[in-house]
Amino acid sequence: MIFYGLGIISSLIYMWYRKDRTSHSTAVFLFLATILFVVLGFIQSRTQLIYPLFSDILDALLALAPYVLTFVSIAIILHASRRLVKRGWSRKYGVLAILAGVLVTTESLIFMNRIWWRAEWLFSIDFLLKYFFLYLVITFSGFVGLAFLYRWIRPSLKQDYIIILGAGLQPDGTISLLLKHRLDEALRFYQKQIAAGETPARFIVSGGKGPDEPYSEAEAMQDYLMGKGIVSKQILVERNSINTHQNFLFSKEIMEETAAYRGIVFITNNFHVLRSRIYAHQLGIEAEGIGATTPLHYLPYALLREYIALLLVFRMYHVVAASLFLAYAWLFFR
Repeated sequence: MIFYGLGIISSLIYMWYRKDRTSHSTAVFLFLATILFVVLGFIQSRTQLIYPLFSDILDALLALAPYVLTFVSIAIILHASRRLVKRGWSRKYGVLAILAGVLVTTESLIFMNRIWWRAEWLFSIDFLLKYFFLYLVITFSGFVGLAFLYRWIRPSLKQDYIIILGAGLQPDGTISLLLKHRLDEALRFYQKQIAAGETPARFIVSGGKGPDEPYSEAEAMQDYLMGKGIVSKQILVERNSINTHQNFLFSKEIMEETAAYRGIVFITNNFHVLRSRIYAHQLGIEAEGIGATTPLHYLPYALLREYIALLLVFRMYHVVAASLFLAYAWLFFR
């Protein structure tokens, strides 16, 4: 029962931190810790045969672990290699490709060990990798829950700026479906402000020009908004950013050139709100996020990609949490 107790404590502290908007990253840590402790409680219950269905699900996940880890690692290698060839060297994608390559090599050795070598140390690594996969499943489930939760969060209409984060354009320079959802969500918020009698916010369209794009994402967004009836003086254009961090950094510079403002809201897709809020907070921007819907065909890839990005953002937390999780699994289930 100790893990259930820790889960309750983490959840209470999480709710307390949620009242303080400046502690968003800490609140995320506590939310994930709550999930981890509750699942550890379930795993502990497995030894008591109280939850046979959960036990069967857990066994199935552990059995699938080598195949899923190998498949995802190969997909990461292909994606990272394509990105490196297309846009040049990036430490993030380089490290991801190397780690994925090591994982594929390790799983290959484990597979051969089951057939021929029967080395105990490789069986130990196999055991740890299976429970590491379980840890990833737990934290990924928490992230997916948060992503869909943000779809239903609606901030106050008393906002002076609506920052729309850019997304890739089509090869011919037209708005992608992903970006269209963001723009339409921003327009809905703007129209709600007018309907409620609030002073309408100014749009900040933020996004630079990619290597395969004819012009900047910001210019394409500006054209789209003007085509929907928004006058040009209501739109501020930030056309130099190439990632989410720069979206907020350069948008902040634009806002600081104007008078004081009441509040800021940013628009992105639901899977991207959490990381965007973290970057905004790191830059001293207290902004509320609205998550636009994500096209279903793009959602699995988007969720996986964003989850990996969050693993890197919270890498020290995950190193500690995963180490504790694996140590517990080794002591009680090895």
